[in-house]
Amino acid sequence: MKIISLILATLSATSWAIAMDFNNEEMLQSMQQINQFQMVSDQLASAATPELHQYQHLKDAGFKHIIVLSTGLHLVEKIHAEALGMTFVQVSVSLTKPTNDLFYVFSDLLEAYGDDPVFVYSEQNWRAATFVHRYQGLISAGLLAAK
Repeated sequence: MKIISLILATLSATSWAIAMDFNNEEMLQSMQQINQFQMVSDQLASAATPELHQYQHLKDAGFKHIIVLSTGLHLVEKIHAEALGMTFVQVSVSLTKPTNDLFYVFSDLLEAYGDDPVFVYSEQNWRAATFVHRYQGLISAGLLAAK
């Protein structure tokens, strides 16, 4: 299972590099170091919780906004992201009981950010990937504008 995840993460990151026209191998490698990193579109990625030093890599890659979908206090991460010039918003999504209302808060944030690149994370990328893929599904169905 871990090998499949690694292959998918590599393919996802590689397609992201091509889509973003990144020829910088170092940038590609830094994104692949973030656990469960998945580039979903040119402006949207999800992953497990990045380490603090990886926030600089996110900034260097062009991400403008970070959304964390988890409970608990993320004050250190917020301060760190904002010091780098990125916005940081937490939507307190329970692992066992995510709600439609919280999904709508998430999708409203993405809409508000327009074409700016957004990085979404949760502890193991379960909530982040679920919300991101639901959002992408609504786009595919023509119910939301593309991000």
